[in-house]
Amino acid sequence: MGIMRKGLRAFGNLMPSLKGSMALVLFVVLCLSGLSCYEVGGRSISRPEGMRRQTMSLHKPAAKKILSTGAYTVECVDINKQPAFDHPLLKNHKIQMKASFSPKGMKNEVPTTGKLSEFVLPGEGCPLGTVPIQRTPFDGQSNAKSLQKLGPGNINPLSDKHPGQHFATLSTGVTNVKYHGAQAVINIPNPTVKLHQVSMAQIWVQSGPQAELNSIRVGWEINPRLYNDTLTHFTAYWTADAFQKTGCYNLQCPGFVQWHRQIFLGTPYGRTSVIGKEQYITDLKLLQAEMTGDWWLQLNNVTNIGYWPRELFTHLADGATFIQYGGLTYNSPDGISPPMGTGLRPDKNDSCYFSNLKIVDAKYNLVNTRDFKMGKYVDQVSCYDLKYWGNLDDYVEETFNFGGPGGSCGL
Repeated sequence: MGIMRKGLRAFGNLMPSLKGSMALVLFVVLCLSGLSCYEVGGRSISRPEGMRRQTMSLHKPAAKKILSTGAYTVECVDINKQPAFDHPLLKNHKIQMKASFSPKGMKNEVPTTGKLSEFVLPGEGCPLGTVPIQRTPFDGQSNAKSLQKLGPGNINPLSDKHPGQHFATLSTGVTNVKYHGAQAVINIPNPTVKLHQVSMAQIWVQSGPQAELNSIRVGWEINPRLYNDTLTHFTAYWTADAFQKTGCYNLQCPGFVQWHRQIFLGTPYGRTSVIGKEQYITDLKLLQAEMTGDWWLQLNNVTNIGYWPRELFTHLADGATFIQYGGLTYNSPDGISPPMGTGLRPDKNDSCYFSNLKIVDAKYNLVNTRDFKMGKYVDQVSCYDLKYWGNLDDYVEETFNFGGPGGSCGL
């Protein structure tokens, strides 16, 4: 009510002929007729309608507040009223209440290359029938929007088209073969990343021509502009049109259907690896359901976080034609690139690694990547590199180390 009265005073200063209740009524009518009113410097102004609608979409009525910090707030929202269903292509989507995928060859084995890094919300998480949705302030939305324009999901060998990004990856190459999923165990470090820099390790699934690229990527990311901290976050990004008008980080826009009641996209990992000490890992799978075509995100072998519905995509709806694993960095405006992985080159002990690399093939079999012709791509070997070790043993399976110190790495 205090804000309303301040706005009324400001409005009254602009239109002195309006008095008392008449001014109040007119102010309220204007605010409810398509303008979001707030006060700056003693006068009432309005936000653009598009921003207001986007903010409303990300602020669904909550059952209870779970976590609030200076950087973000997590609230519990009715699973059927979450922001995903504000997407125009999902108006008639029926939420999948049970994960409908079971690739042949998938086993519930615990990785042996480190300890699983866990993260949960305080207490028991959200009540039954609700899911955690991370709220983002206006500055966080602006940062995410500006980062989206960089096209962070597309790290095909096109570095000249995306100046400032550098990568060390292992991929299938673009083929006509359809893939329906990918798996990897990823070491989780916390390298030093400064404002305007980004360092990440991800799994990518992509399909479609360059101008219409469909892409989903998941893994860990350190991104101070996005998260307002330098922690290592569980991160995802998607697009259906080569990062032009669709897609976003995590739940920054409608699309991803949150399913788990505790773990949400964007949360920081509870523990990270330290050079020479305990090593922490995450086991990630992106799996396309054979019956529905939805792309499910599974964490640590048994935990289903949620999914990207088939309706979102034009090309990934039928499967991926490109699978990629590895690291990616973005430099700051001064041209300095951050460390990738642990910051150590891959021929050193304690460098960052991927292990247990697998792909869901055209027949929905989860198979070792040794069955495919995998290619290495490193765009700036003076700063970063990748060492592919192949199939080390029955526990680590297909693996590679990657990373480097960064620095002045050029375009």
